[in-house]
This record gives sequence, structure tokens and C-alpha cells, in this order.
Amino acid sequence: MESLNALLQGMGLMHLGAGQAIMLLVSLLLLWLAIAKKFEPLLLLPIGFGGLLSNIPEAGMALTALESLLAHHDAGQLAVIAAKLNCAPDVHAIKEALALALPSVQGQMENLAVDMGYTPGVLALFYKVAIGSGVAPLVIFMGVGAMTDFGPLLANPRTLLLGAAPLLGMFCFGNLMRESGVVERLSDTVQNGLINIVTIFLGLSVGAKLVADKFLQPQTLGILLLGVIAFGIGTAAGVLMAKLMNLCSKNKINPLIGSAGVSAVPMAARVSNKVGLESDAQNFLLMHAMGPNVAGVIGSAIAAGVMLKYVLAM
Repeated sequence: MESLNALLQGMGLMHLGAGQAIMLLVSLLLLWLAIAKKFEPLLLLPIGFGGLLSNIPEAGMALTALESLLAHHDAGQLAVIAAKLNCAPDVHAIKEALALALPSVQGQMENLAVDMGYTPGVLALFYKVAIGSGVAPLVIFMGVGAMTDFGPLLANPRTLLLGAAPLLGMFCFGNLMRESGVVERLSDTVQNGLINIVTIFLGLSVGAKLVADKFLQPQTLGILLLGVIAFGIGTAAGVLMAKLMNLCSKNKINPLIGSAGVSAVPMAARVSNKVGLESDAQNFLLMHAMGPNVAGVIGSAIAAGVMLKYVLAM
């Protein structure tokens, strides 16, 4: 009986919290949308699976070495970390001090946790390499550049007003490999193998951040709500801008192109193309919508920089 009780206590289900159960259901929903509804499966499937792995009780696959140390609640180890941060030796105080600490100090605490015998989970490593270093987004843009055709931009220069100009710099290297015709192997690798590998790691890394105790917080949920509102406003503003341009021009522009002007590459452009094909099977808008789509990325980065510089200083 004692052995059975010990076995049950060692099972993850015995330590499943309400928050973890909610996030497991959310992850299953993402997988269902990807598999059954085929809604952005290339992203939602790895994100959903990463969310499942990160919320397995007692597994710690998405925890860094320092987070594993804090979850272990060893009084002596907490005292060492607290002494370095000049705070009280409890988990809550240490987390608050880490949130206010410089990245260099956070790195020192992470190394200290490793020295104490803790190791980061595999998903935490994926996040550090793919997103924390900033490598994955850069590689994806290089791959998208190798797949991008500038013909629609050259045929209709007015789309510069919707933001196609950033394509010239954003996708320069990838498009150079494609159009030069002398490195077909590299171009094919960037368009297919490399971008697929990076997409897998990127999706799992994003899913690693769906940990219940981090995601189910008022601040996180508020940011999610603001993101939904921002995407709605961005989509509507792009459509209205295209309609305004049509009032001032003889040659009309499909407003669906403007709806892609949000920072979701290339999903927003694909959605615009899909909606266009539903009305007209010959209405291919994907490459036309890529200009405003990338402009949304540039605009978001500029807006974020302005807010970080001026709003936080207020």
C-alpha cells in the first residue's frame, strides 16, 4: 500500500494545479485548431505542443536553472541568491528583485544556479537560443525574402504608400540569393529546410512561455487584450487607408491589401489572400499584401522604440 501511495505521489497528475489544467486545455485547443481546422498549423501545432510540455506537472521543461532553484524552495540556496540580490530570502522577494535587476545580474544569478547543480529545461534552452538571442526572427525574414517576388511592387509603385519600401532592405539578402541565380542550393535551403527548422524551434519556444504561473496573470492577460485591440485597429486602419486612396485615384487598390498591414508576417498577408480567393478564384493578393504586411512589422518596431524612449521616461 505504501508503494502504491508513493507511486501515486510521484505521478505528475497528483500535482496538477488549476492553472496548469487551464493551460493544458488551451494548448489542446491550439492543437485542435491546427489539426482539425488547419488554422495556421505551421505555428499553432508547435506552439500548442510546447504549451503541453511546459505545463506538465513537476517536469520543469520550460524552467531556467534559476527558476528550478526557486521552485525547489531550499532555504540555504534561497539565502545565497537573496544575499547576492540584497533582498529577503523568500521566493516572492527574490522574484521581485530579479524583475528589477539588470540583465547582467540576472545572468549571474542563472550561472550561480547552474553552479548549484540545477539545469535549464529543454524548452528554456530553445527559447534562449531561438528567441532570446534574436536569431530565429532574422533567419525567418531571410527565408521570406528568398520567397518574395518584387514584381507586384515594380508594377504598381503606389503600394509604397502602404509600406512596401521596407521590403528593399528587410529581405535584401534572401532576395539577392533568389534573383542572382548563382546560389540555387542556398536559395532552396533558405526557402524550405532552414525556415522550417527555425519555425519548429520558434513555435516550441513560444509555447514554452505558456506556463500557467506566468501566463495566467492580470498583467499578461491585459497585454493579450491590448494586442487583440491593436490588431483590430491596425487591420481596420489599413482597409480604410486603401479606401481613401481609391477616392483619390483612378486605378483602384483592393482594400484587402491594406488589411495585411499588421506585424504578423506572413500570416496577415495569407489571410488577405485567402479572403480574396473566396470572392474570386483568380484574385491572388499574397505578394501584393506582403508590402503592407512587412510595413506593419517596421511600424510596430518604431512605435515600440518611441514608447520605450519617451513614455517610460514620463
